Amino acid sequence: MRQRRDVARLIAMMGCIVAGVFAASCDRAPQPVAPEAASSGTPTRFSDAAAADSIYIDDEVVPDSVKQAALLSTALTTALSRSSSSLSASQRALVGAADGGYDVFAVPFAPEAAPTANAGPTCDDCVMHGVPLGFTFAYWGNSYQNVEIGSNGFVGFGKSGADFVKNGCCGGGAIPSATTTTGTPNIIALAWTDWNPTLGGTITYETRGVAPNREFVVQYTGIREYQTVGTLTAQLVLSEGGDITMYTMSQGSTSHLVTQGIQNHDGTDAVFWPGRVAAQYSLANDAIRFSAQALAMTVPADLSASAAAGRCSASVDPGIATANHSASISSIRSDALALGDAYPVGSTAITWTATDAAPVPTSVSGVQHVAVTDDEAPTIAANANVAVTAGSAGGASLTLTAPAASDNCAGVTVSGTRSDGAALDALYPVGSTTVIWTATDASGHTASSGQFVVVKSADVAAPVLVLPGSMTVNATMPSGAAVSYNASATDNVGVTSFGCAPVSGSTFAIGTTSVACNAADAAGNTASGAFSVRVLGAPDQIVNLIEYIRGTPLTDAQKTQLISVLQKALLTNSSGVCSSIAKLIALVQMIPVRSLPADKAAHIIADLTRISAVIGCS
Repeated sequence: MRQRRDVARLIAMMGCIVAGVFAASCDRAPQPVAPEAASSGTPTRFSDAAAADSIYIDDEVVPDSVKQAALLSTALTTALSRSSSSLSASQRALVGAADGGYDVFAVPFAPEAAPTANAGPTCDDCVMHGVPLGFTFAYWGNSYQNVEIGSNGFVGFGKSGADFVKNGCCGGGAIPSATTTTGTPNIIALAWTDWNPTLGGTITYETRGVAPNREFVVQYTGIREYQTVGTLTAQLVLSEGGDITMYTMSQGSTSHLVTQGIQNHDGTDAVFWPGRVAAQYSLANDAIRFSAQALAMTVPADLSASAAAGRCSASVDPGIATANHSASISSIRSDALALGDAYPVGSTAITWTATDAAPVPTSVSGVQHVAVTDDEAPTIAANANVAVTAGSAGGASLTLTAPAASDNCAGVTVSGTRSDGAALDALYPVGSTTVIWTATDASGHTASSGQFVVVKSADVAAPVLVLPGSMTVNATMPSGAAVSYNASATDNVGVTSFGCAPVSGSTFAIGTTSVACNAADAAGNTASGAFSVRVLGAPDQIVNLIEYIRGTPLTDAQKTQLISVLQKALLTNSSGVCSSIAKLIALVQMIPVRSLPADKAAHIIADLTRISAVIGCS
């Protein structure tokens, strides 16, 4: 234990009180340093090594006169409203986590069990140096393995040179500040003021857990304020991940100024809860956390599901977003329904919001999408078939009613398509027309049913055949003659089919052939008829030619000569017939016109030529 009593310093301190200020130049003489302390200057980055020496306590006895002077200074400052506790309620951290500092926010009050493994300092205005954390702790960008525990409600990092942690007597100071009674600014103030463990209470600490989730817990239990009634029961938890949590079970009204907050190694940046820096305040069941991690939230992954059978929605568990900072999580659906309600077909957006309990709350948001598909086809009824009689030659006018259709989702439509491609409200022709009805839901799924529309004609009259009479033609070749004829049919509505056999233009054999004709109308009425075609062969044509010659103005002798040759040809099939016919043609050609007019001669020659072809003369 080192003790210093400096009357001259006390006199100087009182002079400062009279001046109404407690400046750094009025602070007491420098604290003794640890035996290994030899460094000078403040490094820009600091990383302590594992303790090579044992834990020790630096105890400086501060005279009561000095402590009382500090108490008087607090009273004067409070009376003059000169305390640095007058901070705006909207004051944010000077350097937030997003900028490399820390965020501060409230967390649920859930302190750890009080540590019992190790006893902290039990002296007034002293610091326990070289306490091993049990893990590497990152603080304001520096790494530490040891911590210094002060009896005046704070811990610090540094046991040598400019980093030496002093006792912080005699009341909480302003932060950030490069000049402080704690020596190095590199401190974490749980409840920094003038506490006196010698008046009762305990300070305990221990390391708990396993990597990478170890914690260093230090607790001030029932520690009393110097000469006044304030008491403190509070717990500081340093997490291996870098978070700093302060649980204050009870902090009664104090006569001294109290500071709660953290500041960096150089005293240039600090983070604190507004109203808790060099101020007088009370706390009960209070919990705040300092985190170098900015508020962040993880939104559940997007989901997809099929609508339940017979429903246009699906029951979906979207999960829950998670966030650090012990932030509260809220959600709102784009359809304004409750999170646990069924999700309709389509896409529903869930906006998740995490809000921490900082002095000015910070929020982050993210969106999750829940897509529900309709995989169920609609159903459609089958309409009864329709049978009607045509009201006109064009058919029947009908108004068809679409069949009923249903679907698990609203918006099903029904459309119809006719087999003849006409519009549904167009005339339906005589005969059968198929109508295909199709139900289509909002997702494009379809179902179909068919309906037949049968239109019967009102026509009972059969078609009328227009046929030639019996026909007689001369054969023009041994096989007969090509015969053309005109035949047709008429109907009061319309002829749908007509035909004759043999067809016009066919070769009809020598002899008599019956030509059969048939017609039908759209109503199914039919008509049939026939006529005959007689094809005269060579004998019949010779007989007809003999009769024609007898009617010419030839002399009887000339007639007898021609007729005699023809009769011989009629009675024989010898090859001499062709020669005889050829001689007749030559004979007719030599008859003078005065005896046989030219037209009659041409007729006889044409007949003889045709008969020769029928016989097959070359």
